[in-house]
Amino acid sequence: MDMNHYNGLVGREDDLCNQVETCQSVIQKILDYVYENGAAVHKQTVEKLLLTAYDIEHEFQVDLLLLRAEKYYCAACNRTRHNA
Repeated sequence: MDMNHYNGLVGREDDLCNQVETCQSVIQKILDYVYENGAAVHKQTVEKLLLTAYDIEHEFQVDLLLLRAEKYYCAACNRTRHNA
C-alpha cells in the first residue's frame, strides 16, 4: 500500500471524527432543549430523535473503527516494506 492511500485514510478519519462529534453535539442540544423546556416537550418524539442521532453516530463509529484498522494495516505493510 502506498502513502497516498494512507494519507487518504487519514483524511477520511478526520472527516469521520468530525461526523461523530457533530452527532454528539446534536444529541447534547436535544438534551439541553429538554432541560430548558421540560414538560412542554413531547417525550416520545425526543426519544425517537435521540435514538436516531445515536444510531447515526454509531454507524460513524463503526466506520471509524474499520477505517482505523485499515490505517494500521497499511502502516504495518509500509513498515515491513521499508525494513525489508
